[in-house]
Amino acid sequence: LLILIICCLGWFNFVGINSSAIAQERVFLDLSLKLLDQYELPAQSFENTEVGGLSAITYDRQNEIFYAVSDDRSKLAPARFYTLKINLNQTDLETVKIANVEIKNVTLLKNKQGENYPENSVDLEGIAVSPRNTLFISSEGNTRKRIPSFVAEFDFKGNLQQEIPLPERYFPNEKSEPLTKGVQNNL
Repeated sequence: LLILIICCLGWFNFVGINSSAIAQERVFLDLSLKLLDQYELPAQSFENTEVGGLSAITYDRQNEIFYAVSDDRSKLAPARFYTLKINLNQTDLETVKIANVEIKNVTLLKNKQGENYPENSVDLEGIAVSPRNTLFISSEGNTRKRIPSFVAEFDFKGNLQQEIPLPERYFPNEKSEPLTKGVQNNL
């Protein structure tokens, strides 16, 4: 089950930042974070997929929806992300509550061959909306099984656009070699 946490970031004040400002003033903005509410998504199925194991969420401000990636390693259904609508009850900034979460869509991710990712070939952990109207999704892979990590760009239909090159140290050794590099599982 997913516990969705809605947080409110302090207002960003970019007015007055100029090119003569020192780097520290531009990089280390005075931000604050406040927990406003949480919501437990009930166990459920959606379009022949078991909803759960959601490991990351991102907000698409243009469409006022969220995307959440499932990290079940393609066991319960192929690698996927869900499109969510989070409905709020808000009377003022201090009393924001989550009324409910609607699952609007599920999108299966396609690999380089245009096929669903096989079982145990990915362990999706991160998702972010890009300014190019795409999603960046990461997989921590599985070092023990010599499945490499990746960060890849997908369109909103789940089609792979490109994989982002990662440093060699993030890829596990070949099976014939002792395991000396790669990402530690679940770390």
